[in-house]
Amino acid sequence: MRLLKSNQSRKQGSGEGGVRFQQDNCIFAGCSNYRRILDMILPKELETDRLILRPHTQADFEGFYTFLSDENATRFLSFTPEEKTRQGATAFFNTMLDSYQSTEPIFGMAILEKGTRNYIGSCGLSALSDSQAAETVLLILPDAWGKGYATEVGMVLVEYAFSMPGIDSVVSFADPQHPASRRVSEKLGMAEIGLVDHKEYPHQVVKYELTKEAFLSETME
Repeated sequence: MRLLKSNQSRKQGSGEGGVRFQQDNCIFAGCSNYRRILDMILPKELETDRLILRPHTQADFEGFYTFLSDENATRFLSFTPEEKTRQGATAFFNTMLDSYQSTEPIFGMAILEKGTRNYIGSCGLSALSDSQAAETVLLILPDAWGKGYATEVGMVLVEYAFSMPGIDSVVSFADPQHPASRRVSEKLGMAEIGLVDHKEYPHQVVKYELTKEAFLSETME
C-alpha cells in the first residue's frame, strides 16, 4: 500500500516512550495496551486509495461509541463493561481530543471513507514498553467489514511506523479464536510468533511481528 499523504503536526517528545496513558479512562488500553508514543509524530492526515485517516473530531463520537457498544464488534477484544458504556467512552474520547492540543497527543486516528467521509472506525499505534516495537490498533465498524479496510489501514500504519526513527518492528496481537484478525496480520506480512501472555487479556493471544528488515526487503522486490 502506498502512503499517499502524511502532513505532520509538530510534537515534542519528553522522554520515555513507554509512558502509559491513563489506564482507567483509556479504552484503547483494554484492546491492545494502548500507550502514547512520545517519539512519534501524529500526522494531520494519512490517505489511501479509498480512505482518509485523521485525528478524531467530536463528530466521530457517535460512530466511536457505536463500535464499543456493539457486542459483535468487541467480542474478541478485552474491553471492560465500563469501557463500553457511554460514560466510559465519553471520558476517553474527550481526553483523547484534549491530548491533540498537548505536546503528547495520543496516536489515535479516525478512519473515513473517502467518497462519503463517513466514519467507519478508529486506528492507531502504541509503543510496547522495553522494546523498539510499535503495535497496530484497528477498530472497524461491523457495517464496514468484508471490504478489506482493516488491511488497507494496517498497511498505512506499518509504513508510517517504519518511517519513524527507532521503530525496529511492528506487531499485532489476536485472539486465537478470531480468524479475521489473524488474517489481517498475515496480509500485512507479519510472521506468527506464537501464543504469548498479554496483561490486557485473561488468556494467551497470538503474537504477529513484521521486522523493519523484512518490510524493506519486501518493498524492494
